[in-house]
Amino acid sequence: RTFKAATVDDALAQIRREMGLDAVVVETKRVARRSLLPWCSSRQEVEVKATRAPVPRRAASSHQSSGTKTRAVAATSPKTLSAAMAHSRQATASATTELARPRRPLAADLAPPPSLLSESGPAQNRIAPNEVPPAELPVHRPRIVPPVRRESLAPAPSSSKFDNAPIVTDTHVTSPDIEQRLESLQQMIAELGRRTRPRGLVEIPPELFAHYLTLIEADVDDEIARELIAKLQQHAAPGQLAETASTTSLLAALIEREIRCAEPLTPKRGCRQIAMLVGPTGVGKTTTIAKLAGRFGMSDGLRVGLITVDTYRVAAVDQLRTYAEIIDLPMQVVTSPEQLSTALALFADFDLVLIDTAGRSPHDDRRLEELKQLVDAATPDHIYLVLSLAYGAKSLRAAAERFAAVRPTSLVLTKLDEATGCGALLSATRDIALPVTYLTAGQEVPRDIEPANPCRIARLILGRDRLDSSPN
Repeated sequence: RTFKAATVDDALAQIRREMGLDAVVVETKRVARRSLLPWCSSRQEVEVKATRAPVPRRAASSHQSSGTKTRAVAATSPKTLSAAMAHSRQATASATTELARPRRPLAADLAPPPSLLSESGPAQNRIAPNEVPPAELPVHRPRIVPPVRRESLAPAPSSSKFDNAPIVTDTHVTSPDIEQRLESLQQMIAELGRRTRPRGLVEIPPELFAHYLTLIEADVDDEIARELIAKLQQHAAPGQLAETASTTSLLAALIEREIRCAEPLTPKRGCRQIAMLVGPTGVGKTTTIAKLAGRFGMSDGLRVGLITVDTYRVAAVDQLRTYAEIIDLPMQVVTSPEQLSTALALFADFDLVLIDTAGRSPHDDRRLEELKQLVDAATPDHIYLVLSLAYGAKSLRAAAERFAAVRPTSLVLTKLDEATGCGALLSATRDIALPVTYLTAGQEVPRDIEPANPCRIARLILGRDRLDSSPN
């Protein structure tokens, strides 16, 4: 077995604990263990190989004298642990053997010091019957390693570029030392990033890395964020990259170009408009209907009628009826396309009719077909696909693909206050290919809704505006 320690005494102590006093030291050498950290120099340690001594057996022949047996053992057997430890303690300043440099064993290496012969008892001086006589010993046999000076265990010369660095004995680390180490780590991480970057990805300039992090923290897709940084670098004037305020304004302008918005509802007296809200379950369609009804019915004084076909959820009908009673608006509940046509006829002289539909799972083809029949019966002027920004860009894209059968005209993005960031708006407008009409954040009726605006969205993404600071 091989034992490693800082000194020979420590290694011998390990051997004594784990293998006992009868262990035999086969080889001792000094090795260098390099550190993984660049600012730490390599460390020197001692490596000792040991094995268990064979069990003493009776003498093979009686005609050999005691002195002959002692000489045979001295020439063929490695020293035991007890003898090695005793000799190491008393002869630390007398040995001259260099352990770190491999060499051929000399005759002096094969003979133990006299102290070992004197310490060996009668049982250790006997040759076991299965041992080879001295004349027949093989060439490659374990050599006895003489005791080692402590001076020989000093660190060997190394070619490392960090060898000239001073050894720090004080445990107090100064601030410049910490800064230097952090800078070294940053350089290593940057180099690793350059080596592992997939091909085709845009490299982020150091001056624009803070803008890239802002986009990522706002939940902007990594590919879109890198494209925006590349455009920013392309459009920036020479020397402008170092000016944070200038690059932030330019980045906001680039984001505005990526966002498509549609005009909000503009109902007029005597000219009825019909708006239908569709979308998955739980995205806030009923609350959005109530916000729109409160804004146009209470603030603008228009005649607004409400129709709900969300008969699958009794709570949704009761919720909308409560809103209608509060703002004093008429409401009709229908269950089929025919009843929907009848309700629309009752609101023929109204300025605005808002239709709330039941949430459909994007994977339920039968419910989507029912929704399509309702759309055909209503022939609305606006079909708003309501999606929750809290679901993420991937879910938004999947829902939009399934609801494309009802031919939505624009998006209403809800629950911005529950989303990780407003950056998913970029993915939504790019992947869904529909403009955004309204944004909602919060449950207050009719306050927490606002028309979509590219400048406002860009400022939200960059953290320059807050959701509770709506311009409306």
